Amino acid sequence: MNFTHVAAWCGVVYVAFVADIYSRAIVGWAASPAKHTTLVLDALDMALWRRERTGHPVGPGLIHHSDAGSQSVMHRRYCAEGLACLVSCSGRHCSVHSEEQARQVVDALSGRIYTALRDGGLDAEPVLELASSLEEWGMSTPATQELLERPATRLTTADLTRLGESLLRDTNFEPTFALEPRLWATLEHALKVVERDVRARGITGKLRLVTHDWDNGGHAWVEFQGDHHGNGISPITGRDPQTALAAVADAVQETIMELIWRVWPVCATHDLGLHAGWEHGIAIWWCTGNGTHTVAPVGELP
Repeated sequence: MNFTHVAAWCGVVYVAFVADIYSRAIVGWAASPAKHTTLVLDALDMALWRRERTGHPVGPGLIHHSDAGSQSVMHRRYCAEGLACLVSCSGRHCSVHSEEQARQVVDALSGRIYTALRDGGLDAEPVLELASSLEEWGMSTPATQELLERPATRLTTADLTRLGESLLRDTNFEPTFALEPRLWATLEHALKVVERDVRARGITGKLRLVTHDWDNGGHAWVEFQGDHHGNGISPITGRDPQTALAAVADAVQETIMELIWRVWPVCATHDLGLHAGWEHGIAIWWCTGNGTHTVAPVGELP
């Protein structure tokens, strides 16, 4: 048993089907404009009816297997009737592989929508596909419901823009460095500014930003003398130069202190470690000695 969705002019159509593994024939099927439990129940009922009609009613030992998440009610019904069931994915409780697959699909479709919203030319296909995928994986929102209930031909450009933006918010989408190279450029510039403070205190060693294949979040990491430490920097940080400057300063500080085993930078007045932060929208170094006070803007340590 499995089901899928098809983007049609009238909207999204869901199709469920049951295949006989021995004969490889499709023995039951059903279609519906909505993904209700009855969709998959009808497909399986048809398969059972056809078996009985041909003189081969279902008996003990027949195994039903499903790998789709919206059929948990069906499993409860037919397993209770004695049909052996194999479930590899039920509801939101899927295997790690299935969750990773879903995330990859959502990320790819979200990226297409983001790019089209930015550059113009958004059409219904990726928006409907993303809405269908989110519903299929158990994430129903007002935007997904509106998209799946309205005919695609009645979606205006304004509708697609509004609903596309809603879906990106629903998925907490953030553009990657590949989609927005300027975000990386902003972080690179911030690193050069922070490096002035590093060299002003006599610290040598190569500083650079890197990414890692193992990091599914696509963060930037500060590398010092060929090693890194601490947390990565999200691409979205590069949207604002001062936010990027404070984040890079914090990451540089954490990495350098871990690798040189001493505090950096230090307040010359109170001999305390400084902290990266903001003051009136400007990235600064501040000290807690004798009450909080600003030492210098990031990049301008004496």
